[in-house]
Amino acid sequence: MVATKRSGTHFLSLVFVAALLVGCGKRKQEVALQVSLPERPRAAEVPQARPATHEPVMRSTRGAFGLAHAPYFPNGAMPVYALMHGLGDTPEGECPWFETATRARGYLLCPKGNVAYSGGFAWNHNKEQVRERFDGAWLATGNLLDHQVSTPRRTQNTLIGFSNGASAAAEAAIAQPGEWQHLILLAMKVSLDVNKLKKAGVERIVFAAGEHDMSAHSMQLEAKRLNTAGLPTLYLSLGKVGHTFPRDLPTRLETALGWLESP
Repeated sequence: MVATKRSGTHFLSLVFVAALLVGCGKRKQEVALQVSLPERPRAAEVPQARPATHEPVMRSTRGAFGLAHAPYFPNGAMPVYALMHGLGDTPEGECPWFETATRARGYLLCPKGNVAYSGGFAWNHNKEQVRERFDGAWLATGNLLDHQVSTPRRTQNTLIGFSNGASAAAEAAIAQPGEWQHLILLAMKVSLDVNKLKKAGVERIVFAAGEHDMSAHSMQLEAKRLNTAGLPTLYLSLGKVGHTFPRDLPTRLETALGWLESP
């Protein structure tokens, strides 16, 4: 009799435990289902696809002439910004510093110096060779975009030069009349011919140098002279650096371009 009661009690205990296990299994399954089926986001939270025109274009091309970059947001006839690098450097070494500000506005051309120098390249006074470098850069823009979408503007553009490239840029602006409306000359002592620049179509100039660059003081004086002569010129400090680019060069370049392109 006692054995029968114990057997019955044992059986009931097993049934009770099994019921608990089944219940726990169901709850675990319910929790798993809840985790695998997250709440649908509200309509306002669903990200909307941006128009294709807002997607930046990253196309670039290179060749014997140097580098050429498409504008980030191509739209119709767009301005061109060209950079002439410094002594012994290359387009690859300097062009990236100018991409953020210029490619948001238009095309960026970075021609390679026309003579080899110290592992890189430099610019000399050979106008024909310099012209060939620019012609190659202009031609390369045809490989960047469908011209039904965007075309480079061939007049009233902005020419930038650093160090040896700054003096070369001033010469190129005069030798290529009508192409360059604005000049940005960085870290180079220059003495410019106001009448020739005006005749070539240059309307505004920005000078810039680091506070520890030997060209800084002379560039400030030249900026004052040009303003007095009737050619609007702005001098900008590149901060506490020497003959190099500051880390915030893209921000300072935005300031320069904003002044050049203001009414």
